[in-house]
Formats: sequence, C-alpha cells, structure tokens
Amino acid sequence: GVGQCPSAGKGTIRHGAQVAFRHENGPLSQTLTGLTVGADYYLHCYENARSVTTVPSLEVQLGGITVVPPHSVPPVRGGAYYEIYGDAFEATAAELLLSFIKGAPAGGDCTALIDNVAIVEIPAGTAPFVTRNPVSTTVSVGDTASFSVQGIGSLPLAYQWLKNGEEIAGATAATLTLSNVQKGDEAAYSARVSNSVGPVTSAAATLEVFEPIPDLYSTGLDNARAPLADGAVDPHYTLV
Repeated sequence: GVGQCPSAGKGTIRHGAQVAFRHENGPLSQTLTGLTVGADYYLHCYENARSVTTVPSLEVQLGGITVVPPHSVPPVRGGAYYEIYGDAFEATAAELLLSFIKGAPAGGDCTALIDNVAIVEIPAGTAPFVTRNPVSTTVSVGDTASFSVQGIGSLPLAYQWLKNGEEIAGATAATLTLSNVQKGDEAAYSARVSNSVGPVTSAAATLEVFEPIPDLYSTGLDNARAPLADGAVDPHYTLV
C-alpha cells in the first residue's frame, strides 16, 4: 500500500511512498540538473537497512566527490530511518552525477533503503550549524582516540577543537585524532565551526582513559603466573 515497504519489513516509510532499495553492491546513480555553478549545497536524506545483523555500508558521491564517506557514520542500521547530512560542497557544474554506493563490509545478504533524497542550497551568508556532534568514547592508555564533527553553512568553514573549553593548538580539521592517549587526556572535547557569519560550538564528547592495573595476579600463581606447588606460599596475596 501507499507509504509501505513490506518487502523490507520496515512498515511505514518515513516520507510516503518514495524509497529506493539497493540490494546489489555498487552505485545507484542519477544525474542532477539545475545546479548553480559556484553556489553551496548539501545533501540530506534518510537511510535504513533491511537487516540488523548483516548491515550494509553506504557512500554518497556527487560529481565523483565523496560527500558522505562510507564510515563517517555507523553502517546503515535497521529499525527506524536515520537522518543523514552530506558535507557542504560548491557546485562545479550545472549537472552532477549523484551516486549512492552500497557495500557489504561483512559480506552476506543485506539491503540498504534510501528515502527522501534532497540537494539543499545553502543561501549566501548562512551561519554554520552542527549536523553531527562528536561521540564520547573510552580507550586504554596508549591507544588512539578519534572524534569527528560535521557542520553546514556558507563555505568556507573553519574548525577548531577545544579541550575542556580551551583551544587545542593545531587541531583545525573536522576530525581530531589523539595518539598514545594518557590519563591526562581525559576531558570533554568539542569543536567550534565558523565561517564569515559567525561560529557555533558542538556538544562536548567525553574521553575516558582506561588504565589497566599493572602486575595483577590471580591467587595461587607464582611470578611467572604458573600454578604454585601444594603448600607453597602465595607471593602476591596474604590472608588477614
């Protein structure tokens, strides 16, 4: 019926009867016309997946330029439709090829659903707004932590990452990568996105750093973690 997608088992489609299914891996493409060369745009759509077990990935390209990387958001998820924004771009031609490139990173049978695709023009003088906030994470000492943010507004956009509200020197990309993380890196991280109109700051994400307890032994083991002989004294524990 109208507004239903029974073959995907997802019930009512978010925006009525219009939905695209992509079962085969590879691109689903259409040429867009009527773009204004030099104007700024962004892509907006909703995505879903038929399965919650074997999930597809989905990359979006415009004119051969990736505006939604395949892993900038979690793989396409089953259940409700999820709102997706592509990175802002400047139109280089009046016609551009729009491609949704479906993949199956884990293999297996999976289908991506794409709904209500729109290419939205960004009027000149549009202040930035955040469309994807950084996500809190926990890593172990010595690991790498990464945060990302997405902002949309009149181009060009500038980025500045903040640690507990203070600017991080040199952290001026949409992604912040922290290598060899230590306990001192635990903090709230946010990003300021700005253009000629003004700035906006994302929500803060928390970094927690797990520090394993060194030389932790189970009872009844020697220094080489081999079982102690009967009657031997445990060198690591004392019963009080």
